[in-house]
Amino acid sequence: MQSALIDQFGRSKATGTFDPATWVRSYSNLSDRGKDVLFGQGSDALRRHLDAIESVSRRAPSWQQFEKGRATLGTKVGVASLVGTAVGAGMAPLKLLATVIPMSILSRSLSKASTAAPVAQFSKAYERVVRTQGGPQSIAALTIAVRNMNNTLDTNVSVDDVLKGGASGQPNDGTP
Repeated sequence: MQSALIDQFGRSKATGTFDPATWVRSYSNLSDRGKDVLFGQGSDALRRHLDAIESVSRRAPSWQQFEKGRATLGTKVGVASLVGTAVGAGMAPLKLLATVIPMSILSRSLSKASTAAPVAQFSKAYERVVRTQGGPQSIAALTIAVRNMNNTLDTNVSVDDVLKGGASGQPNDGTP
């Protein structure tokens, strides 16, 4: 039932597919009591992970203040193409993930605590990279988060793709 609810919360009326921004909006609009009924009490693992993903995503627009350090981020991590991409530009973690993994996997990952945990870990690590403008410790934490996410979700996301803002910047519907 939770999987169907997650999918419905993220279903875009315009496209009929899962949309991370729609999910964040829908989840944010639920009352705490509604979240408790649908996803467990605040101390339950799934609810904690969903709350973490939602709160990081809601803070993403404020990341614009870190944009001034974006130009130096590419040289810090050795990826010159970072300039002008998602890092520091306010792209929310779920939106970024939607460009590098199929939407069906992203949607399903939010329905169980065991798969939502690495998405929450990724979200927090990604935010830290943006806030520290690519500090070495934040890049190391992001690398671990991406590896954990790949192992749990059976995906093949690279840290470079994440730092470049996704391979195409377009939602990944799973087609080659």
